Amino acid sequence: MFREIEARISFALTPTGEILCALNHSDNFSSFSFLKFLCDYLEAGESLHDSWQKALKKYQTASALAKQDILFLSEFSALFGNTDKEGQKQNCRFFLEKAKEKRMRLLEELKTKQKLSYALGAFLGLFCCIIFM
Repeated sequence: MFREIEARISFALTPTGEILCALNHSDNFSSFSFLKFLCDYLEAGESLHDSWQKALKKYQTASALAKQDILFLSEFSALFGNTDKEGQKQNCRFFLEKAKEKRMRLLEELKTKQKLSYALGAFLGLFCCIIFM
């Protein structure tokens, strides 16, 4: 999402609220209910920051995201829409890099847990074979 927002900021002279609502109507993000909530608040006349925070709270109740992830999305809105075009693009790049780092950490954690579960499964299978013999 951050990459798409950055691209639209770079090439369109469109307010950030309109960019986010356009993403909501695109095929790539139509299933991301957070954007729908956000657009609903924006269309009701709320500011971008307030809309973002209210949509995030509403999305949090319907989402399986951890509090850390919700906080990550909340941090993004602190500067988004409040700076010039270059500042917004830098904000998108910064959060994209943070998301990539988090993804890499989670993949490493997944590999570690996967190895552990394979080892436990093998030992359990061996134990069952010994018991039933």
